[in-house]
Amino acid sequence: MEANKVKAVVMVEEAAANEKAEASAIIKADTEAELALVMPILEAALKVMILLFLDHVFSYLFHKWSLLLCTLQSASHTFLTLS
Repeated sequence: MEANKVKAVVMVEEAAANEKAEASAIIKADTEAELALVMPILEAALKVMILLFLDHVFSYLFHKWSLLLCTLQSASHTFLTLS
């Protein structure tokens, strides 16, 4: 008789576990579907951020390069007038 009680409890627990597994599978499927929609947007945003960062870096470097060239031109002009 004790074995039947244990079996009944196990069957109830198994049914509850199966319900939770089904609910989890639905949540997983929904989450994967939402990720499939959002990931391309995230990837595009990351590409834009990288391009903006590179544009900023190259603008900064170009500005510094221009300042260096102006300094060199000024120094050479000064050197030539002193000679």
